[in-house]
Amino acid sequence: MDLWTSLFFSVICVVGDAFFHDDVHAEVGDSVTIYCHRSDSKSVMWHYRNSQETSVTAHDVFDGHHLVNGYENKCAINNSTYALTIMEVEVADAGEYWCTEDEGFGSKHITELFVTSRLA
Repeated sequence: MDLWTSLFFSVICVVGDAFFHDDVHAEVGDSVTIYCHRSDSKSVMWHYRNSQETSVTAHDVFDGHHLVNGYENKCAINNSTYALTIMEVEVADAGEYWCTEDEGFGSKHITELFVTSRLA
């Protein structure tokens, strides 16, 4: 197996200062927690990009101190681990979430969230 193949199939892939973590799966209506996997105790920033959007613009979710942009009523942050919990997941919540260490200036930890409809 060559280096690229072994990185691709690893649990964590490192590309520059970005770490890709295992995908998270949830059903509509569930609560789901996405972990930051940070290496230091400083505050992090959370961002989100919907998988259906063609724009490269990310949405701010957590600014290092507070949930922002309407996420105050939808999400919670664990104050010690900085894990992001999304409550009552909707299909529109699917996409790429990442926390950035060192108050937004450090490594990125990226997790893809997949959301499926509940079966009747």
